[in-house]
Amino acid sequence: IIKELFELAPDLECIQKEARLKVVNQLFVKDINAGDILIREEDEIKEFYFATEGTLQTVQFGHKVDIKREIRRFRREKKKQQQEKVKMEEKKAVSLAQELTKAEEKKHLYLPCSLFGDLLIITQKKWRNATVFALEKSSVIVFSSNHISKIIKEISSKAEFQQLFAFLNGIFPEFKTLSNSQQRKIIDCFKLVHFNAGTPVIKEGDIGNTAYLIKDGECSVFSTRNPLEDGMAARNQSREKTDLDVRIKRGYLSQITTTYQFGILEKNQWVGEERLLKQQEQPFDYSIYARTPVWAYEITRTEAQKKFPKELLD
Repeated sequence: IIKELFELAPDLECIQKEARLKVVNQLFVKDINAGDILIREEDEIKEFYFATEGTLQTVQFGHKVDIKREIRRFRREKKKQQQEKVKMEEKKAVSLAQELTKAEEKKHLYLPCSLFGDLLIITQKKWRNATVFALEKSSVIVFSSNHISKIIKEISSKAEFQQLFAFLNGIFPEFKTLSNSQQRKIIDCFKLVHFNAGTPVIKEGDIGNTAYLIKDGECSVFSTRNPLEDGMAARNQSREKTDLDVRIKRGYLSQITTTYQFGILEKNQWVGEERLLKQQEQPFDYSIYARTPVWAYEITRTEAQKKFPKELLD
């Protein structure tokens, strides 16, 4: 059943395929006898469970329950349902499984294929503390929430590493010639940051001590000077392809009061690196604002100069 786990529990589909083998390797099956308590309401659980066999009941809000009486009642109802099953099969009516699903809704039962517990990392829903006990011999697969969270973060970190690696490899021909340790050292310089729509990423007049690589979102480029009048356009013509104006995908010039907007930067584009990487300690002659919510990888001048090989900074 573990092999089919991710098909049987749709909520687990959010776990990346690359992470599933690691998750499965850490799972174990827990058997619970009728009357045994799996979770107490006062417990701060760090696990969630996938029921594979039997039936478990949940009780909340400190309600006291006579477990033995509940088991006797469950057995009577199950026997009755089994008798009805024979009649329903003869009449080709609804299946016992559908009847048990209705019972689950009414009595808060966990049947085979139910997923419950600390599912915050999976469904973003916090576990509502409850006591869960077995009405009959049952089995559950136990997941460690902390372990799965760690695996998901490791996989996400690996994906971010690959994204940065591909981008840097495209910008710097020399990057692919570096050793794995040098590449890792450079990629570790970047930190993921967030900008709300309308907030500044770079302000005109600031010294370029930080650069950004846009992961998601769009940024608008502004200047208080008309780039066509003060010679900026002429200077832009002599810049290399890594500079701002060449990399703007949708360039246009419009005047907003006393500010000129002359382009938009998008995903996988640099912001401010022409001064950072070329070690030009002069103020920016433009401002960049987040046009939408923006996630970007940030790198500081100190990190770049300390860990970037000289051939990448020249």
